[in-house]
Amino acid sequence: LCATRDFAPGDTVAVEAPSLYVTPARLSEKGRIFRRKFRKLEPTYWTSYEQFLKLPSATRTDLLKLFVPMDSGFARALARATKRRKSWEVLGADRNEFIRCSTMLHFNQFISNRTRLDGSGSSTHDCCAVYKLLSRLNHSCAPNCYARTSSLSSAESPPHRVLRALRHIEEGQELTISYLVKLEEPTSVRRDCLHKTKEFQCRCPRCDGCDDSRRFPCNCGGYHLAAGNAESLCLSPCLQCRISMTASESAECLRAE
Repeated sequence: LCATRDFAPGDTVAVEAPSLYVTPARLSEKGRIFRRKFRKLEPTYWTSYEQFLKLPSATRTDLLKLFVPMDSGFARALARATKRRKSWEVLGADRNEFIRCSTMLHFNQFISNRTRLDGSGSSTHDCCAVYKLLSRLNHSCAPNCYARTSSLSSAESPPHRVLRALRHIEEGQELTISYLVKLEEPTSVRRDCLHKTKEFQCRCPRCDGCDDSRRFPCNCGGYHLAAGNAESLCLSPCLQCRISMTASESAECLRAE
């Protein structure tokens, strides 16, 4: 997704209601059958699928046009765990559609709990949402936007999501958010988390280049930046005096960090 105009820090870039809002639900009769037939899977897979099936056909089609990698490790593992054909005949459900829906949720959902009227925290738990637009946002460890549940979510049904600019964004520039909670972690930790949860290796400027959020002081008053990747992490020359640290000095700074 790219900006359609210039945005200043703090500007609202987009506000969107979810196309699918999944809430904790009691198991239906078919949900109890699913739990008995597929004991290794969480029953929430089925309750989420049932809520997906209640959507209009056009909305379901649009959601399945999001990023749904059926060759991903997640989708393959789910396919292996749901092989029993007779179980699906009993459920009267389409196994392939179930796997596609679960994969779509896994890769595109946001945690989306309502806020209390007094702003003291969330009034719901374990809710998630999928959006036709905002779920298409790519990740960056140096994002230019952030997305959060609307502060009016206690009055909205279901709660909207607001996308705001973190810094100046020019028209045509890609809009990015962070999929991570702890952006202060080292590159290797961030990449490992993203690989485990989203199955990709981050190649954003922070991960592949100099990380301007990790600054190391220089004797001249300037600073060095962390550079490289997890396999060959080093420090850049000082941005002020342009003098480089020795390999041992760089290693010592990184160990101290």
